[in-house]
Amino acid sequence: MIQRFRFVIASLLVLVGTGSFLALQRPAALIPASFGAILFALTLLARKKQFEKPVFQASAAVMVFGLLATVLSLGRAVRVALGMETEIKPEVWPLAAMSILCGVYVSYVIRLMFRARSAAAILVLVLCGVVSMHAQKSYTKSASATKKVALTANAQFYIDPKVWEKNKQPSIEGADVEYTHKDGTAFVAVVSQKQFLNIDTFIDAFVEGMRESAKEVTLQERANITVNGTPVTACMIGMKDEGVDVTYLVYFYSGTKGMVQALSYCSTEIFGEMSSVLQTALNGLVVKK
Repeated sequence: MIQRFRFVIASLLVLVGTGSFLALQRPAALIPASFGAILFALTLLARKKQFEKPVFQASAAVMVFGLLATVLSLGRAVRVALGMETEIKPEVWPLAAMSILCGVYVSYVIRLMFRARSAAAILVLVLCGVVSMHAQKSYTKSASATKKVALTANAQFYIDPKVWEKNKQPSIEGADVEYTHKDGTAFVAVVSQKQFLNIDTFIDAFVEGMRESAKEVTLQERANITVNGTPVTACMIGMKDEGVDVTYLVYFYSGTKGMVQALSYCSTEIFGEMSSVLQTALNGLVVKK
């Protein structure tokens, strides 16, 4: 029975992976297929009786690893379904599907091991707890962000003066303040106003404004997060124009305290390395209560 079930899960993983890769042309979409291929190989190995128990244990370990590796993608898919997030990378969907398939397999294995329905129920509850933990991320300003700037909106911005240098003259029109990273590879700016604008309109206007000056602008990710107790919308935006490839990480706030866009950007080539530094800087946004 376990052989047939393992074969079904392996087949579904391969179908999800290859189908998603053909549709999206994203290498990450092949991850489910790679796990499916491993499960296929183990299924073939288990045909020999002496390998049945080792394969049972190995396949369970592989699926647990797959579950842990993809549960965050499942959490993001859940946030989209609940309307808490509207933009995610396309490859998140096949990874979320893989998380579900891995969860089903692990649940089945637990039932076989303990011969009790409660074991599967416990696993489902644990998964729900993990997903709910990532339903909305919360951030606070760094302890090293000691330099404070009052904004036009009823808000303040804190930044680490040892990492960021304040520009004497902001290059972004209307910016309250602008900073350059100490090594000159990244930038942070904050623009704020006292009036209110619907958050979706606010973000759309920002993206459209970028498209007026660049050939290719893509809203790659969008998520609702909490920063220093205030709900904000975080967006990752890619911009390409005449050989320039830049990625922006932007926090948007719009409410009774006014409108704020805290934006950071650097070359896309080093964004992976700098993203945590940029996010730490943006976490210095504090909207007054």
